[in-house]
Amino acid sequence: SRGLGDVYKRQSVLGAIHFAFTGIKVCCLFILDLGFGPVFIGTMLDSATLSLFNASIKSRIQFVSLYPIIALILYWTAGLIAMISLGFTVSWIEQNLRPGLIS
Repeated sequence: SRGLGDVYKRQSVLGAIHFAFTGIKVCCLFILDLGFGPVFIGTMLDSATLSLFNASIKSRIQFVSLYPIIALILYWTAGLIAMISLGFTVSWIEQNLRPGLIS
């Protein structure tokens, strides 16, 4: 039969594993939210504004292949600015319009 100490050891190990997996999950969500999300949004903004700047997809692909780090930083910055702007806009709408309109 197991002693009371074995039960406490098992619970503490399971608690540590749960804590570790929770930390990994938070890190993954943080990377997705502040890493890949802005890059994706920046890429979509770039593809949506190609005609505005008289550019082609070929020129953008060439730029990304020649300067991948600079392109990544530019896409990330543009996406992050778009995300922040959207957040401020939604916050302003919530404050100035009828309560409960958005939520």
